[in-house]
Amino acid sequence: MKATTNRCSKQYGVRRTRGAIWSESDTLSRNMSLEERTLVVRAFDSRVHKDLLRELFVQVCVHFPAFPSTNAFSPKAGPVVNVVLRTDFAYIEFEHKASVGYALALLDGVCLYGRQLFLEPRVRDDSAYHFVDAISQFNHVMNSNPDFFRQFTAP
Repeated sequence: MKATTNRCSKQYGVRRTRGAIWSESDTLSRNMSLEERTLVVRAFDSRVHKDLLRELFVQVCVHFPAFPSTNAFSPKAGPVVNVVLRTDFAYIEFEHKASVGYALALLDGVCLYGRQLFLEPRVRDDSAYHFVDAISQFNHVMNSNPDFFRQFTAP
């Protein structure tokens, strides 16, 4: 797809491609959105392949509304869109940004072929760790209060 420019488009930062017009800021926001929806996986065994990674992350982030969509702090979590595997890292692209944090929280400490996966969001964003923080807080409450489970089993 070749972008053509003219004097006006150079002045205002607008590109035209096959009749479609978009601004440079639209292109930047689309790319940022992709990066925000991407998880980086490192330190995996050489026997790990693309289909195995896809299956692992599909099991964690199926398409479902994590919470009601009216809550701005709890957007939808969605399925895996793409897996890009390289020799020393992989990119897992999700449909929704919230899936990155959800996968970080649920797959923390997971091993494949005896090696623990190192997971990080492609974009360093504190909001990606929302689910990790929630699970950490839950574990702290559970471990610091020996009567925690009794509240669910007592009549």
